[in-house]
Amino acid sequence: MFPFRNCNTQVPRLHGTESEGQAVDQNRPPQDTLTVLVEFLYACQPCFNYLEATARSTEYQHFPPSDSRRLLLLYFSQELSNRVEQLVLNLARFNHICLEESHPHSLTHFCTGRFRFDHLRVSSFRYAMAVPYLANADSGWFKRMRWNVERCRHKAGSEQATGREEVISTEYYFLCYEDVLDIKRNLYGANGYKFERMWTIGQWIQLRPDPTRENIREWILSGLLQASYKRLLYLGEVEPTASVATDYLMQLLVDQQATEPELPRGAGFCVSCRQFCGPGRWFCDTCKQFDQD
Repeated sequence: MFPFRNCNTQVPRLHGTESEGQAVDQNRPPQDTLTVLVEFLYACQPCFNYLEATARSTEYQHFPPSDSRRLLLLYFSQELSNRVEQLVLNLARFNHICLEESHPHSLTHFCTGRFRFDHLRVSSFRYAMAVPYLANADSGWFKRMRWNVERCRHKAGSEQATGREEVISTEYYFLCYEDVLDIKRNLYGANGYKFERMWTIGQWIQLRPDPTRENIREWILSGLLQASYKRLLYLGEVEPTASVATDYLMQLLVDQQATEPELPRGAGFCVSCRQFCGPGRWFCDTCKQFDQD
């Protein structure tokens, strides 16, 4: 019960904050509510980590939980995520917090757990409500979840049992939707064209500044990041739950590893982490030491 102890101590404070919000207390500074909410989300983090890691991490492959226990853990994780999401929406409804990413003091998302998947470390985040994919541009996409996927390997000279690792690269995946024209049904009514909502999982592809260049001047002068959305998996018209969406992502990562083509040495991509390292090179500077060892 240790992961849930700190979470329980924060509940009375947030319950009082939410009750005051329903009374529309204009004398309470919004920063106070935001501080209490951030403390509560921080206290919930061990709960999410315990539930997700126990149910999903391959670190427990020697003593895996039973299917019924795994489903129960994921059910609790989903329920906790739903309750936290509803709390954030209630506080935003009474103008205690802001859910717009462009606002400097906004709180748009919260972490719903971290787990280990083979050589990958996955952190999942839930947006309390769908927000534009890009804060500074209208891409037509709206994001509902984000996963940070860190590709790791053991440091040189360290044994696998010591757990000393370093992050080789980080990839970002999103659960997004877009409203597309319903051409299949050919619906055209008095109010104009009919649209249907299509959910997908895709990857963040950074365009500017160039992620393969380490020019600090370019990063400073470029301002806001510019990126595209690479669709990888179509999920249909029904929004999946956070737990189901993470299941889809895990299957997507497995399929990527199974179908990932081998790159010839000297093609300009690191044969270890597959990042661009320059024409004629076989390894990037980070992985080069491992090849020498």
